[in-house]
Amino acid sequence: ALFFSQKSDILCPFCIDPNRNSEQLIITDSEINRNSIEKSGVTLGRYFILGKTLSVTCSDLKMLPIEQLTEYIEKLFGEGLQEVVIALSYTPEGEHTGEIIKKGIKDRCKEINIKISFLGRGFSAGTEVEYSDADTMRYAFENRREKL
Repeated sequence: ALFFSQKSDILCPFCIDPNRNSEQLIITDSEINRNSIEKSGVTLGRYFILGKTLSVTCSDLKMLPIEQLTEYIEKLFGEGLQEVVIALSYTPEGEHTGEIIKKGIKDRCKEINIKISFLGRGFSAGTEVEYSDADTMRYAFENRREKL
């Protein structure tokens, strides 16, 4: 993961590991979320950790490290990057921050043909349909897939 502090850019063991998948960059807001993604075993991609999410009242791109993220995307593009996955919590702040990130990187990603995606949303295992809220139902239908 690439971590950003006010003083330096620090690469973690995941991003210096030559066995990691250079085709996928996962953007998340914390080490805790990175660790959860890692424990799931669903990806061996690289990470970019924001360190925070924005409040829904803040739309200032300067509040996020968009320039550093874009530079990292360009570096990884040279190593085979094909997709940026915005993996933030399904909260108003997470959704808002994801949209701000997308706005900040979409033009450059389009120029170099990098796909931007968000985590799928929908029902958790064991969820009863009758108790689902409208957003969960909408995302479940939007993210449906054929099961063979």
